[in-house]
Amino acid sequence: MSWSVEMVRIVRGLINDFGSPPSYSDERLQELLCTGAVLVLSEVAFSTAYTVSLSTFTISPAPSADIDFQALVSLKTACIISMGEHRHAAMRSITIKDGPSQIDNRDVAKHLLGLTKGVCDAYEKAKMNYLFGDGSVGRAIVGPYGVGMGQAETYRG
Repeated sequence: MSWSVEMVRIVRGLINDFGSPPSYSDERLQELLCTGAVLVLSEVAFSTAYTVSLSTFTISPAPSADIDFQALVSLKTACIISMGEHRHAAMRSITIKDGPSQIDNRDVAKHLLGLTKGVCDAYEKAKMNYLFGDGSVGRAIVGPYGVGMGQAETYRG
């Protein structure tokens, strides 16, 4: 399976986008994955020199065998998506009072902020584990021994 299928599935799982139809198309997630890859490559050096094209939305060589790259880029992409959803919800936050009636949707943005912090913190922790640990961060995120988002730990099998 190619990275564009595997990593799209990982990100879709991290952001819980399994609706019918999903909120994000596969093509949009591939674009966001390339953006996430550029940002991750500016912070982390991998043993393989990856090239990311934001004009054609490609990553070469294909990172299908590099589970650490896949995990870090997928988490970073989920963080980017979550930040955008929080920003969108915050811009629509309103309170309306009319006599005894009240409509208040500000809590939506507050809850999304917590989710954003969780996934972004999971990325930072996974990045630090990769940089300072044993370099096996990917198994915790996409392997059979993974734990919930925001609680990512390195599996040392």
